Amino acid sequence: MIPPGMPAFSSEGHCTMECLEEALSHEQPDGIHVLAVLLHSHQAGQVLRARHFRKGEEQKLLAYDNEFDFNFQEFQYLEEERTILPGDHLITECQYNTKGRSTMTWGGLSTRDEMCLSYLMYYPRINLARCESIPDIKEQLQFIGVKEIYKPVTSWPFIIKSPKRYNNLSFTEAMNVYQWSKKKGNSFNEHVKQIPINIRCSKHESREWSVQGMLLTPPEVKTYTSEVPECASFFSVSSSAVSSTVRYVLIVLSTVIHYTF
Repeated sequence: MIPPGMPAFSSEGHCTMECLEEALSHEQPDGIHVLAVLLHSHQAGQVLRARHFRKGEEQKLLAYDNEFDFNFQEFQYLEEERTILPGDHLITECQYNTKGRSTMTWGGLSTRDEMCLSYLMYYPRINLARCESIPDIKEQLQFIGVKEIYKPVTSWPFIIKSPKRYNNLSFTEAMNVYQWSKKKGNSFNEHVKQIPINIRCSKHESREWSVQGMLLTPPEVKTYTSEVPECASFFSVSSSAVSSTVRYVLIVLSTVIHYTF
């Protein structure tokens, strides 16, 4: 659930230690070896990361894209293969921009809906088809003041009973009725990151690992701080040196283009 008018709203998808502990211990206790990652979201996606934790300590990023373009998606091959062990924790982190939208953005298949996915290319093969999480929907709705829904749930999206201003509205209608602002959107974002998450940990052919459906409190995750890029020292060079460097790059580039043609 992404509110409208947000220049930077973040979502976290967790492949939790509980899921990886069960699946890998049963299938491949020595771990699997990741060689490439494809990061995926839709048209509102702008910054995507695949993060890797071991015993609470963050490892080097598996993959990232700070300028995500929906029209240009590819597998990023790792410089060195990464081993994922039982008990590790993976997080797919996506930041969205909905400044040009006037209604909520939902998870879904349409390019106007959103996703936050990492596809890992690895070996040897294990029986783990999906590893994901969903923040508890009813606790998300508490943010806008929803107190009670009709039970038993017979429709999707389910219908709200109280308070009166949301009576008989579906939860998607209620979220759109709410008067969003950037400040409220940021508060909602922080709220979503702290509420319990429902684990989805599935095998192939629609079977499930035993931790499927478990409700957990998400681990505390620090905001990722990017490393200083290697080319940062470039900007400390004198203007004349920069000018010379730029001319050299252009000459090399034009030479490459000349021989290509």
